[in-house]
Amino acid sequence: MRLVIKPHRPLRTVCLYLLLLLFVSVIVLYAADYGFWRSVSNAISSGDGYKELLTEVRGLREENASLHSEITRFSRTEEISDQLRKNNHVELVRLQGEVALLKGELSFYRDIVRSAEIDDGPRVKGLTIKPLHGESRFEYKIVMTYINKQQRYAEGKLLINFLGESDGLERSIAFKELVESGKKALNFRFKHFHLFQGTLRMPDKFVPLQVQVSVADSRGKKYRQNNTFDWISVLN
Repeated sequence: MRLVIKPHRPLRTVCLYLLLLLFVSVIVLYAADYGFWRSVSNAISSGDGYKELLTEVRGLREENASLHSEITRFSRTEEISDQLRKNNHVELVRLQGEVALLKGELSFYRDIVRSAEIDDGPRVKGLTIKPLHGESRFEYKIVMTYINKQQRYAEGKLLINFLGESDGLERSIAFKELVESGKKALNFRFKHFHLFQGTLRMPDKFVPLQVQVSVADSRGKKYRQNNTFDWISVLN
Protein backbone atom coordinates (compact mmCIF):
# COMPACT_ATOMS: atom_id res chain seq x y z
CA MET A 1 0.00 0.00 0.00
CA ARG A 2 1.29 3.31 -1.18
CA LEU A 3 0.60 6.48 0.71
CA VAL A 4 0.12 9.73 -1.31
CA ILE A 5 0.47 12.94 0.49
CA LYS A 6 -1.04 16.15 -1.16
CA PRO A 7 -0.41 19.57 0.17
CA HIS A 8 -3.46 21.24 1.69
CA ARG A 9 -3.90 24.83 0.30
CA PRO A 10 -7.44 26.02 0.99
CA LEU A 11 -6.73 29.67 0.14
CA ARG A 12 -5.53 28.75 -3.31
CA THR A 13 -8.62 26.69 -3.93
CA VAL A 14 -10.85 29.55 -2.88
CA CYS A 15 -9.01 31.93 -5.19
CA LEU A 16 -9.39 29.53 -8.11
CA TYR A 17 -13.13 29.27 -7.50
CA LEU A 18 -13.39 33.03 -7.24
CA LEU A 19 -11.49 33.50 -10.49
CA LEU A 20 -13.71 30.95 -12.24
CA LEU A 21 -16.83 32.64 -10.88
CA LEU A 22 -15.54 36.04 -11.98
CA PHE A 23 -14.81 34.72 -15.47
CA VAL A 24 -18.26 33.19 -15.82
CA SER A 25 -19.85 36.40 -14.54
CA VAL A 26 -17.93 38.48 -17.09
CA ILE A 27 -19.04 36.19 -19.90
CA VAL A 28 -22.66 36.32 -18.72
CA LEU A 29 -22.59 40.11 -18.41
CA TYR A 30 -21.03 40.48 -21.84
CA ALA A 31 -23.62 38.22 -23.38
CA ALA A 32 -26.43 40.08 -21.63
CA ASP A 33 -25.04 43.47 -22.64
CA TYR A 34 -24.60 42.35 -26.24
CA GLY A 35 -28.14 41.04 -26.33
CA PHE A 36 -29.50 44.26 -24.83
CA TRP A 37 -27.77 46.53 -27.30
CA ARG A 38 -28.65 44.18 -30.13
CA SER A 39 -32.33 44.38 -29.20
CA VAL A 40 -32.06 48.17 -28.89
CA SER A 41 -30.47 48.36 -32.34
CA ASN A 42 -33.16 46.12 -33.80
CA ALA A 43 -35.87 48.21 -32.15
CA ILE A 44 -34.39 51.41 -33.53
CA SER A 45 -34.06 49.87 -36.99
CA SER A 46 -37.61 48.51 -36.90
CA GLY A 47 -38.86 51.90 -35.61
CA ASP A 48 -37.24 53.72 -38.54
CA GLY A 49 -38.77 51.22 -40.96
CA TYR A 50 -42.18 51.70 -39.35
CA LYS A 51 -41.86 55.45 -39.68
CA GLU A 52 -40.91 55.07 -43.35
CA LEU A 53 -43.88 52.75 -43.83
CA LEU A 54 -46.21 55.27 -42.17
CA THR A 55 -44.82 58.04 -44.38
CA GLU A 56 -45.37 55.90 -47.48
CA VAL A 57 -48.92 55.00 -46.40
CA ARG A 58 -49.68 58.68 -45.76
CA GLY A 59 -48.37 59.58 -49.21
CA LEU A 60 -50.46 56.83 -50.82
CA ARG A 61 -53.57 58.05 -48.98
CA GLU A 62 -52.99 61.60 -50.19
CA GLU A 63 -52.48 60.37 -53.75
CA ASN A 64 -55.64 58.25 -53.52
CA ALA A 65 -57.63 61.24 -52.24
CA SER A 66 -56.28 63.35 -55.08
CA LEU A 67 -57.20 60.71 -57.66
CA HIS A 68 -60.67 60.35 -56.13
CA SER A 69 -61.12 64.11 -56.34
CA GLU A 70 -60.03 64.08 -60.01
CA ILE A 71 -62.44 61.24 -60.80
CA THR A 72 -65.28 63.11 -59.09
CA ARG A 73 -64.43 66.28 -61.00
CA PHE A 74 -64.31 64.42 -64.33
CA SER A 75 -67.60 62.68 -63.55
CA ARG A 76 -69.21 66.01 -62.70
CA THR A 77 -67.80 67.53 -65.88
CA GLU A 78 -69.25 64.65 -67.91
CA GLU A 79 -72.66 65.11 -66.25
CA ILE A 80 -72.58 68.83 -66.99
CA SER A 81 -71.59 68.11 -70.62
CA ASP A 82 -74.48 65.63 -70.99
CA GLN A 83 -76.92 68.12 -69.51
CA LEU A 84 -75.63 70.87 -71.79
CA ARG A 85 -76.02 68.59 -74.81
CA LYS A 86 -79.60 67.80 -73.78
CA ASN A 87 -80.37 71.48 -73.17
CA ASN A 88 -78.81 72.43 -76.50
CA HIS A 89 -80.89 69.77 -78.26
CA VAL A 90 -84.10 70.99 -76.63
CA GLU A 91 -83.22 74.59 -77.45
CA LEU A 92 -82.38 73.63 -81.05
CA VAL A 93 -85.72 71.86 -81.46
CA ARG A 94 -87.49 74.90 -79.99
CA LEU A 95 -85.67 77.29 -82.30
CA GLN A 96 -86.40 75.10 -85.30
CA GLY A 97 -90.07 75.19 -84.36
CA GLU A 98 -89.97 78.96 -84.02
CA VAL A 99 -88.20 79.31 -87.37
CA ALA A 100 -90.82 77.10 -89.03
CA LEU A 101 -93.58 79.16 -87.41
CA LEU A 102 -91.98 82.43 -88.50
CA LYS A 103 -91.55 81.12 -92.03
CA GLY A 104 -95.23 80.21 -92.08
CA GLU A 105 -96.22 83.64 -90.78
CA LEU A 106 -93.89 85.34 -93.23
CA SER A 107 -95.47 83.47 -96.09
CA PHE A 108 -98.90 84.33 -94.69
CA TYR A 109 -98.16 88.08 -94.52
CA ARG A 110 -96.31 88.06 -97.86
CA ASP A 111 -99.43 86.73 -99.55
CA ILE A 112 -101.45 89.47 -97.87
CA VAL A 113 -99.08 92.19 -99.07
CA ARG A 114 -99.02 90.82 -102.59
CA SER A 115 -102.80 90.80 -102.74
CA ALA A 116 -103.11 94.33 -101.33
CA GLU A 117 -104.86 96.72 -103.66
CA ILE A 118 -106.91 99.89 -103.43
CA ASP A 119 -109.92 99.05 -101.25
CA ASP A 120 -113.28 100.70 -100.99
CA GLY A 121 -113.30 99.73 -97.33
CA PRO A 122 -111.45 97.60 -94.78
CA ARG A 123 -111.10 93.94 -95.74
CA VAL A 124 -110.27 90.65 -94.06
CA LYS A 125 -107.22 89.37 -95.92
CA GLY A 126 -106.21 86.47 -93.74
CA LEU A 127 -107.68 84.11 -91.14
CA THR A 128 -105.84 81.20 -89.50
CA ILE A 129 -106.88 78.95 -86.63
CA LYS A 130 -104.37 76.70 -84.86
CA PRO A 131 -105.25 73.87 -82.41
CA LEU A 132 -103.73 74.22 -78.92
CA HIS A 133 -103.04 71.82 -76.08
CA GLY A 134 -106.21 71.17 -74.20
CA GLU A 135 -109.62 70.03 -75.29
CA SER A 136 -111.32 72.22 -77.95
CA ARG A 137 -108.84 75.11 -77.57
CA PHE A 138 -107.66 77.13 -80.58
CA GLU A 139 -105.50 80.15 -81.38
CA TYR A 140 -106.80 82.56 -84.01
CA LYS A 141 -105.21 85.31 -86.13
CA ILE A 142 -107.16 87.71 -88.30
CA VAL A 143 -105.42 90.21 -90.57
CA MET A 144 -107.26 93.22 -91.99
CA THR A 145 -106.11 95.67 -94.67
CA TYR A 146 -107.22 99.07 -95.82
CA ILE A 147 -105.36 100.56 -98.75
CA ASN A 148 -106.56 103.96 -99.99
CA LYS A 149 -105.01 106.96 -101.68
CA GLN A 150 -106.20 109.43 -99.06
CA GLN A 151 -104.35 107.61 -96.22
CA ARG A 152 -107.50 107.63 -94.16
CA TYR A 153 -108.17 105.49 -91.11
CA ALA A 154 -110.44 102.47 -91.27
CA GLU A 155 -112.81 102.39 -88.33
CA GLY A 156 -115.46 99.83 -87.44
CA LYS A 157 -115.80 96.29 -86.11
CA LEU A 158 -115.67 92.66 -87.15
CA LEU A 159 -118.70 90.40 -86.81
CA ILE A 160 -117.81 86.69 -86.61
CA ASN A 161 -120.03 83.64 -86.26
CA PHE A 162 -119.06 79.96 -86.16
CA LEU A 163 -121.42 77.67 -88.02
CA GLY A 164 -121.49 73.97 -87.22
CA GLU A 165 -123.35 71.07 -85.68
CA SER A 166 -124.11 69.99 -82.12
CA ASP A 167 -125.89 66.70 -81.39
CA GLY A 168 -126.83 66.46 -85.07
CA LEU A 169 -128.43 69.90 -85.19
CA GLU A 170 -127.18 73.00 -86.99
CA ARG A 171 -125.90 75.68 -84.65
CA SER A 172 -124.44 79.18 -84.94
CA ILE A 173 -122.27 80.59 -82.14
CA ALA A 174 -121.14 84.21 -81.91
CA PHE A 175 -117.42 84.93 -81.56
CA LYS A 176 -117.76 86.64 -78.18
CA GLU A 177 -119.24 83.46 -76.65
CA LEU A 178 -116.09 81.49 -77.49
CA VAL A 179 -113.34 83.94 -76.51
CA GLU A 180 -110.89 82.58 -73.96
CA SER A 181 -108.27 85.33 -74.30
CA GLY A 182 -108.17 88.47 -76.40
CA LYS A 183 -110.85 90.99 -77.24
CA LYS A 184 -114.49 89.92 -77.19
CA ALA A 185 -115.50 92.94 -79.28
CA LEU A 186 -113.34 93.17 -82.42
CA ASN A 187 -113.43 96.94 -82.84
CA PHE A 188 -110.71 98.50 -84.99
CA ARG A 189 -109.21 101.79 -86.08
CA PHE A 190 -106.08 101.54 -88.23
CA LYS A 191 -104.21 102.47 -91.38
CA HIS A 192 -103.03 99.85 -93.87
CA PHE A 193 -102.88 96.70 -91.65
CA HIS A 194 -104.35 95.41 -88.41
CA LEU A 195 -104.01 92.09 -86.55
CA PHE A 196 -106.46 90.46 -84.17
CA GLN A 197 -105.25 87.42 -82.22
CA GLY A 198 -106.22 85.42 -79.16
CA THR A 199 -107.58 82.03 -78.12
CA LEU A 200 -110.97 80.34 -78.35
CA ARG A 201 -112.60 77.42 -76.57
CA MET A 202 -115.33 75.51 -78.40
CA PRO A 203 -118.27 74.02 -76.49
CA ASP A 204 -118.41 70.28 -75.96
CA LYS A 205 -119.99 68.31 -78.80
CA PHE A 206 -119.85 71.35 -81.10
CA VAL A 207 -118.29 70.56 -84.48
CA PRO A 208 -117.36 73.77 -86.37
CA LEU A 209 -117.81 73.64 -90.13
CA GLN A 210 -117.58 77.26 -91.29
CA VAL A 211 -116.49 80.69 -90.06
CA GLN A 212 -118.61 83.63 -91.20
CA VAL A 213 -116.83 87.02 -91.10
CA SER A 214 -118.35 90.38 -91.98
CA VAL A 215 -117.02 93.94 -91.63
CA ALA A 216 -119.14 96.83 -90.39
CA ASP A 217 -118.32 100.51 -90.16
CA SER A 218 -118.42 102.54 -86.95
CA ARG A 219 -122.16 103.06 -87.40
CA GLY A 220 -122.80 99.31 -87.68
CA LYS A 221 -123.43 99.36 -91.43
CA LYS A 222 -121.97 96.30 -93.13
CA TYR A 223 -119.67 96.58 -96.10
CA ARG A 224 -120.40 94.57 -99.17
CA GLN A 225 -117.68 92.08 -98.31
CA ASN A 226 -119.00 89.01 -96.49
CA ASN A 227 -116.46 86.22 -96.07
CA THR A 228 -117.37 82.64 -95.26
CA PHE A 229 -114.41 80.32 -94.66
CA ASP A 230 -114.56 76.56 -94.47
CA TRP A 231 -113.20 75.40 -91.12
CA ILE A 232 -110.79 72.97 -92.77
CA SER A 233 -109.34 75.71 -94.98
CA VAL A 234 -108.46 78.03 -92.06
CA LEU A 235 -107.30 75.29 -89.68
CA ASN A 236 -103.51 75.37 -89.56
